[in-house]
Amino acid sequence: MPKHTVASRRRIGALIALAAVALLVALAMFPPVAGATTGTLTITTVATNSGAVSLRATATDLSTGDTSSLGGEIQVARDVALVAGWNLVGWTGATPVREATASLGDALLAAFTWDASSRAFHSFSPTAPDFINSLNELTLGDGVWANLSEAASWPQPPFAKAREVPLSIGFNLVMWTGPDDTPVADAIAAIAGSLDGLFLWHAAAQQFLTYRPTALAFLNTAATLRFGDGVWLRMTQAATWTQPALDGEVSPAPPVEEEPQPFALTSSAFAANERIPAMHTCDGANTSPPLALTGTPSTAVTLALILDDPDAPGGTWVHWVAFNIPPTDEISADVALLGTSGSNSWDLTGYGGPCPPSGTHRYVFTVYALDSAIALGEGATKADLLSAIDGHVLGTAQLIGLFR
Repeated sequence: MPKHTVASRRRIGALIALAAVALLVALAMFPPVAGATTGTLTITTVATNSGAVSLRATATDLSTGDTSSLGGEIQVARDVALVAGWNLVGWTGATPVREATASLGDALLAAFTWDASSRAFHSFSPTAPDFINSLNELTLGDGVWANLSEAASWPQPPFAKAREVPLSIGFNLVMWTGPDDTPVADAIAAIAGSLDGLFLWHAAAQQFLTYRPTALAFLNTAATLRFGDGVWLRMTQAATWTQPALDGEVSPAPPVEEEPQPFALTSSAFAANERIPAMHTCDGANTSPPLALTGTPSTAVTLALILDDPDAPGGTWVHWVAFNIPPTDEISADVALLGTSGSNSWDLTGYGGPCPPSGTHRYVFTVYALDSAIALGEGATKADLLSAIDGHVLGTAQLIGLFR
């Protein structure tokens, strides 16, 4: 007796056994219908294309018409009907190909899968030694070309989950694992913009059915997809094909953890390492430039700011010190009051703009995000501030401008 016939009979036996189990469960678990004297108990089993077996037991009190029911779904191995000739089907497990196809016996002449990255087929012949076969393993979702000398039934592992299928530019050979009778237009809706064409093999007719998103409806011959169909997809760009579970639900994508935005300092008056406008220096109105902050740590309690010139002839010259600044996204130009003002190198509080004696100097704006307020009074120096914030810095942002 051919192996595939044995497999089919075993599947029928499994369904009968499951029905018997359902009967025992129903007898054990059904609450008695109040006042029932006579009744019926109906056990229904339905095998789906995916390998799921739906079981439902219904008890009916014939005297009152009251009913109680209990049901569920059990996943068992599924059988895929193959015809003599070429078949294009999907595989639902991760199995060595020789083991996966053993049940087909002498009916299998050859099997092929497609490698989208190398744009080449991998082949398997049952009569060839393994070192000659380039196809050694079948993985979940592979589309498989199977050439048979006679019709057969191919048992496969059950599968009923939603999944993400990566697709490359060009041809892809993959499996549809969504519900039966899904309209092709619905199945490919999310990738339609990247899809040039879908090609579905009709085993009985030994020819392709086609679907193109841009074609007129009457020109498309592929109408629906069934669980287990192997399909060719020709993509104009890479995409991910989200396939729903058998119940039609799409597994929610795992939450994407956004990268924290870096703590950064910019100015609308000048770009980093570019010239500071004269109006913000001693050659002009000597007003402070506008500053903008992004990515300030959410736990920051206060900000502190230092502006200094590391290129000054006598050593670093301090132009601005401020602290206990409430967290903010921007510091306006010509700000009159900014937190608590410290002393600069002129022994003045507040902003003192760039005023180099000669050459081009760098002016370094540094903002510190702090986890607390600073216990310093007005007029504190840069050194006082740096000592006080030690151990309290959550983040640092810098902007360098130039002036000569």
